[in-house]
Amino acid sequence: MPLLIISGTNRKDSSSLLISKLICEILTLKNIKFTFVNLEDFTDSISDKDQYSSLNEAGLLAKFQDDVLIPATKIILIVPEYNGSFPGFLKWWIDTLSIRKPTESFKFKKIALIGISDGINGNVRGVDHLMSICRYLKMIIYPGFVYFPNINKVLDLWLENPKHAKRIESLVEEFEKF
Repeated sequence: MPLLIISGTNRKDSSSLLISKLICEILTLKNIKFTFVNLEDFTDSISDKDQYSSLNEAGLLAKFQDDVLIPATKIILIVPEYNGSFPGFLKWWIDTLSIRKPTESFKFKKIALIGISDGINGNVRGVDHLMSICRYLKMIIYPGFVYFPNINKVLDLWLENPKHAKRIESLVEEFEKF
């Protein structure tokens, strides 16, 4: 199962990145092979005057799409709340990748979504918005969601409160069988 973990924002030193790294640690301990992608690495692509120029065969997005996204069969996406939804950069990234090889990139890929927010809802609304896009792309959405409200408190108390890691471990174990 080629598994892809995606930190869903290009914001530097984000909570999404920290949660993504914790997920990677759990996967490593469980000897599950995965690839990790940080959307920060694609920030320069959006600064191009023509965002689609990065899709040429030598571009970063094309290389990522061919070498990482297309071979992946399952994706775990960490989705932070931005303005009551999910990051615009994540939407741009999906839109850009869906121009070139959309079927191979998204159709029938299994995806698990983890919502995080500073507030009390864990980005339920943003995950719901993203699920609509995933359905449009004909992705298969894993029904077991994990939400982390008050993400800064969760991260501050991560080591003292093992229930958060257990929630991710359960998601990983179930998603592996999905």
